[in-house]
Amino acid sequence: MSSSKSEMLAVPPSGIQASSSILAGAAETGRASNSSPQKVTQQEFAEVSQQLELKMQNLRKSEKAREKAAIEERNRLTSLSKKQIKPMDRKNQLAQQNEIINDAKGKAEKANQAAVMFAEYGRKGDKYVLRDGSNDPVGVMSMDVDHDSKAVKIETIATDPGTSGNGGRLIAHAVNESQKRGMQGVVTLVDVSANQQHGHDGGQNIYAHIGFKPVDGEPGKMILNPGESDSWKKDADTWGRARSIQRVPKPQST
Repeated sequence: MSSSKSEMLAVPPSGIQASSSILAGAAETGRASNSSPQKVTQQEFAEVSQQLELKMQNLRKSEKAREKAAIEERNRLTSLSKKQIKPMDRKNQLAQQNEIINDAKGKAEKANQAAVMFAEYGRKGDKYVLRDGSNDPVGVMSMDVDHDSKAVKIETIATDPGTSGNGGRLIAHAVNESQKRGMQGVVTLVDVSANQQHGHDGGQNIYAHIGFKPVDGEPGKMILNPGESDSWKKDADTWGRARSIQRVPKPQST
């Protein structure tokens, strides 16, 4: 896993040394966790990351198999004569198979990106694991102190792309840890996602949606100051997303 994407919030692909995100949120479909991230040891962080990496590898294999089956069915439908299938039926069934192929391709790619991110668990800083109601891990995050920006720096953040909202929950935890440490909730990260390498903005659109802004002169680096963002609201001593302030639990003491 690299430094800090389905709705994906996560960090960059293997070999990349910064934080990006499959950031859970924009493409995720499962439920969000209702618990707070738990601080863990390096060993537990590595074990959970490996567990999630294997899960993503298996998901990718499953989706690739689904894509292959749909392609084979599409080829079969194409080869049928007009006597064997009505033109309109062929058109509708081909459309269905193309939809399956595109869906499987997209999910396999997300699973692959997530697997790469979960594989990079050797980042520095405090380690956190987020679990769902069944105690299954759905996200990981590591963070350190960014002395230059007087902020908490998210080194790694990655979530299960089959879940929803957990990237935002991890970031909310980082914001509140920053507040506890006297840094006014300010958080930084470096977005160096795989998409960015190919000329796209990676997770920056997602980050911008939750209040992050690019740092001038530092490519990929983004900063969130909740006190200057309409996306965040403070309730007593706890920061939360403005639209979901009631659902953000207070960070647990460590």
